[in-house]
Amino acid sequence: FHCKDNGNGREFLLADPSLMCDSDEYLNLRMWAMIAVFVYGLGIPLTYAIILFKNASAIKVDQGLRLKGFSGSRASNPYYDMQKRYRRLYFKFRPETYYWNLLIIV
Repeated sequence: FHCKDNGNGREFLLADPSLMCDSDEYLNLRMWAMIAVFVYGLGIPLTYAIILFKNASAIKVDQGLRLKGFSGSRASNPYYDMQKRYRRLYFKFRPETYYWNLLIIV
């Protein structure tokens, strides 16, 4: 979004000097860029938080079973399907600290 004055009262985009900063194309690109930054910066952590806190009790049970060596099959773990879907969000952490991955990305 960095614009520079071209000397005659108009500004151009430093990354692309052919694009004037008051043009419709620039304003459209800027709007989409802001939406992308917002969605990525807030949307992903919010989605992770919803997933983790919605499944908190299941994650704790799953982690407890994993510590005892019983998390590897549907027969021994009632939360096996949830584990396969979301384990990358919490698997590295102890049952009581399942949410730490969320703190790391925020």
